[in-house]
Amino acid sequence: EAIRAAGGVAEGFRGDVTSEEAMEAALKQVGARFGKLNVLVNNAGILSPRKAWNAWTQDEIRKFVDINFFGYWITAKYAYPLLKKVENPRIVNIASTAGQRGYAYVSAYVAAKHGVIGLTRSLALETAGKGVTVNAVCPGYTETDIVRDAVANIVAKTGRTEDQARAELAARNPQKRLVRPDEVADAVRPGGVQHVPRGDHVVGDERRLAQGADLGMAHHQHVGAGQRLLPRAGLRQVG
Repeated sequence: EAIRAAGGVAEGFRGDVTSEEAMEAALKQVGARFGKLNVLVNNAGILSPRKAWNAWTQDEIRKFVDINFFGYWITAKYAYPLLKKVENPRIVNIASTAGQRGYAYVSAYVAAKHGVIGLTRSLALETAGKGVTVNAVCPGYTETDIVRDAVANIVAKTGRTEDQARAELAARNPQKRLVRPDEVADAVRPGGVQHVPRGDHVVGDERRLAQGADLGMAHHQHVGAGQRLLPRAGLRQVG
């Protein structure tokens, strides 16, 4: 509604990121309607329940990997032909700080998000010759349904209050607060990074993001104008 109110065109296409056939069909519908695709944002994800790594069954692990990792791969695969039809196409994978570090008792989620970072870097190298920019955004704990579910889980298992549980998660972010969804959106939209206030939960180049970079949004880092993120195993503070 907001897009339409601003004069844009907004349409929905049903898909299932765990099904290659469903995503192929969905992207064909996009192609039939618009003929091209400028930006793909992979954002499907679910958070795993908290339990020890050796309590997981293979089927349980597969469910989270199918959605949080393979879903990104499959969607990019069928979006790619449409992306190649435009200038400066972009793929942005919404990963997580769980793709850059470990978190206890959510090993399936962490493993999948590490996979997303690896996939991002590999896709960036393979698609660079076609002019496709591929990056990942790695938010910390963010005000989403996933975090609300995590809070409810903490309350149920520990007896803490909801406020205490939220504070526990927020304390793991540098500014001791949860990231807002609009801050993640600002990092994703073309040209949007420079509009995020300096010092907020974002890492980004004020011009164009380098191929294969993972933008950590809970590391309280900022890349200044004219400096570029490079594909690397970790991020360093640059001014």
